[in-house]
Amino acid sequence: MTSKQLKKNSIALCDACVVIFLSKIDYLNYLKDVYENIKLLSCVADELSHYTKTPDEKNKIHKFISSVELVKYNKESLSSAALSSTDRKILSYATENPLVFILTDDNIIRKIALAENISVLGTLGIFLKLIKQGAISKNEALRDLNILINKHKFRISIEVYSRFLNHLKI
Repeated sequence: MTSKQLKKNSIALCDACVVIFLSKIDYLNYLKDVYENIKLLSCVADELSHYTKTPDEKNKIHKFISSVELVKYNKESLSSAALSSTDRKILSYATENPLVFILTDDNIIRKIALAENISVLGTLGIFLKLIKQGAISKNEALRDLNILINKHKFRISIEVYSRFLNHLKI
């Protein structure tokens, strides 16, 4: 399956954290370069509308929410005290829909998703896809990652940061 076919057949299901971080560096529009079909559970949209801090951020996130498919879904098939109700709904929806990728930076969601054979992609994975598609340069990705870390409390381990640098080969 080619990259274009994968893109057309894939459904990106966003968690709030990825949307928030991408909004901080004006990357929300790039998500449509990675996925044509982006879904947002209504509970995630609710979280996002309550999160926004500045009018600019609120406008960016509202514009994003209005540009994606909102899904009303309330099933929580996984029970875990480590997960919020929204996280359980995201995982349940992805379990029922095999073409779904979960876009999240949340380690707990990522670990459970991988154990359930659900594909996950986080902010750094989105950066790598955007570089591969020519939407951003390696230097832009590194600059914007450092902005997220230094200004917006994006947390990653030194090991993950080093692996990202190795992928960039700068």
